[in-house]
Amino acid sequence: MTNKNVPLSVLFVCTANVCRSPMAEAIFRQRLTELDRIHEVKVASAGTMVPPALKMRVDLRAQKIVSQYGMDVSRYRSRPLVPSDLQTFQYVLVMDRKNLQQVQDMADGPVWAQVKLLSEFSFQGKGEDIHDPYFGSFEHFQQIFFMIDDAVQGFIQTLGIAPASSAVREVERRPVSLWSKPFRYLIDKYHNLQDHS
Repeated sequence: MTNKNVPLSVLFVCTANVCRSPMAEAIFRQRLTELDRIHEVKVASAGTMVPPALKMRVDLRAQKIVSQYGMDVSRYRSRPLVPSDLQTFQYVLVMDRKNLQQVQDMADGPVWAQVKLLSEFSFQGKGEDIHDPYFGSFEHFQQIFFMIDDAVQGFIQTLGIAPASSAVREVERRPVSLWSKPFRYLIDKYHNLQDHS
C-alpha cells in the first residue's frame, strides 16, 4: 500500500523509546547517509509505553554503543507512538511481538502503515524478537545493536535502496541467536513484571 507521491517514511518502535528504537533510527540514518539516500526518507522512532509528557534521554549504554560507530543520539528525547503514526508512516517496524500486539491494538480500523517485526528483514535470526536489553549489561546492548544493524541492512536491501553487493560498510558480527542464560533470565523477569503491572 505505497503512495508514490510521498517520500518513503519509516518509524521504528519499541517499548520506552530509549534503547532499541533510537538505536534502530540512528543505524538506519547512518546507513542511508553512507548511501547518499538520507534525503529521500523520513525516519523517526517512538515507544508504545511512553507517557506523553515524559521526554526521556536515550539510555547511556545505547548512546555509548552507537557513538562507537560514529552516531550521536545524545539530543534525542523519547516520544509516544500515537494512532496517527499508523496513517502517516509507510513502515512501522517493531522490535518484538509484544510491541507488535500493542501497535495492532492501537489501530482503529484499517491503517496505511505496513506494521512488521524489524527482524523479518534480518539475514540472521529472521523473525526473532529483538529483546529489550534494559535490564542487561553493556554486552547485551552490543548484541542488540548488531541484531538491529543486521535487520536494518536487510530492510534497506528489501527497499531496493542498496543491492546485495552494495558498498555499505560492515560492522563486527556477533551471534544473534545465542542468548546467555543470565540475559534470558532478565528477559523473562522483565516480561513477567510487565504482565503483572
